[in-house]
Amino acid sequence: MPFDYEATYCKDDIIEMVQAIAAHWKSPVSDVEGLDPENLLKTVRKILDVWSKAGVGVDYDFQALLALLRACDGWFSEDQLIDISCWLDIVSEAGTSGWQKQYEDDEAITEALKKGLSVKGEITITRNPQGISIVYKQGDYGIGVHDGTLTITNNSLCLFNLSTPKVRTEYEGDLPDDPTELAVALADSSWVDVPIEE
Repeated sequence: MPFDYEATYCKDDIIEMVQAIAAHWKSPVSDVEGLDPENLLKTVRKILDVWSKAGVGVDYDFQALLALLRACDGWFSEDQLIDISCWLDIVSEAGTSGWQKQYEDDEAITEALKKGLSVKGEITITRNPQGISIVYKQGDYGIGVHDGTLTITNNSLCLFNLSTPKVRTEYEGDLPDDPTELAVALADSSWVDVPIEE
């Protein structure tokens, strides 16, 4: 089954993509006819954007697609694998409540990251109905300066440090209700490293 780089967010397209990937997911890129990992990732990002705007909530077929992509051997860079892991977290935890209203102030979020993660570089905040993704440059939570992504969903707070791509760091304390509590949580010691499965 060929890879459809024009796929959109619809059940049939998602199923076809899963079938195309599943047939080759442990094969090297060079052995898979018609596979262009960059275009595949762009297509999935486009699907994620449509899914996010639609606010449809949990979609197990889309979760399967993202989980399968995350497990592909050698198809993507470490940074791309972190992106896929973030997307999978967001899709898996769909069904957000009104908590995001407390995170509407970008300045407050920026200050929380500067205070809690000592971020010195650029901060980019992306929202969708399922969560918030915050990409930052030059942060430090005690293990050295790094770039990373922080995801906030209705039931998780996760940090993805680009210098340790095979690990995500999850917050085990009470989830922060607002940016002030976020700054406290980021400086807290209640974080645990969780291996990201290949």
